[in-house]
Amino acid sequence: MPRPPHIFLLALLIALFAGCDPAPSTAPEPPGAPRLASLAPALTQMTFALGLGDQVVGVSRYCNLPDGEKRPVLGDALTVSTEAVLATEPDILLIQSDPAKYATLQQLDPSLRIEHFSIETLADIPAALRRLGTLAGQPERGEQHAADLETGLDALRNQTQSLERPKVLFVMGSEKPGSAGKGSFVHELIELAGGDNAAGDLEGWPTLSLEYVLAAQPDVLICWTSTQNLDQDLERWSSLADLPAAQTGRIHMVTASSWTLPTPILLEHAQQLRAWFHPTDG
Repeated sequence: MPRPPHIFLLALLIALFAGCDPAPSTAPEPPGAPRLASLAPALTQMTFALGLGDQVVGVSRYCNLPDGEKRPVLGDALTVSTEAVLATEPDILLIQSDPAKYATLQQLDPSLRIEHFSIETLADIPAALRRLGTLAGQPERGEQHAADLETGLDALRNQTQSLERPKVLFVMGSEKPGSAGKGSFVHELIELAGGDNAAGDLEGWPTLSLEYVLAAQPDVLICWTSTQNLDQDLERWSSLADLPAAQTGRIHMVTASSWTLPTPILLEHAQQLRAWFHPTDG
């Protein structure tokens, strides 16, 4: 896709003044395929899951790439390096943040397509897979992966719909913990796996007080935390004698970032939740 002359000049200046550190390697994209840059970890993971990683020419600082893959870092949802984005010459920029933040980029390169995704619920994930496949010129890949995910989610829903539902609380950390209420994909994940979200009376991604947690009386507590804080957070939750989940030892610690990203791997997490919620219902 042709680029305005000033884009090439800007890229040359960046190369001349970027210092001595070598740029991260970039896998060549197939001839004629759109060059994709992603500033959203979930979209990056989905693009690679679709087998479209060769078309990705830049990512955000928070994106986790498959082993052996490296791409230029372009910033993040809060701070974007205009120079870095333009230097990679993407055809399409994939975002989940406010499109207004990228007005300068579009002024400098009017041919750059900025594609905004809103992914809040489980149903939004297969829709995003289909759209990514179409944008990348591989609609059949998007359709197949989306259909497989929908089939898996439906199968799990059928398995759990008649089971008794324990009260489940998902927390992030133990000091002023965040949680997941109605309208979030984690809320849907708990319901799908056969649980009753103890924070279901709240909306979005609320911060919980200790009083709220104790009043909610969860039978199962899922704590997402960092590996550095794992032991500390487990000790704090386990020490609450009035917490049913602590009394029965049904506190489960998770550290993978994928638990808080709306991507297809949530199906695997939902299956893990089902095993934790219903250990005797194989």
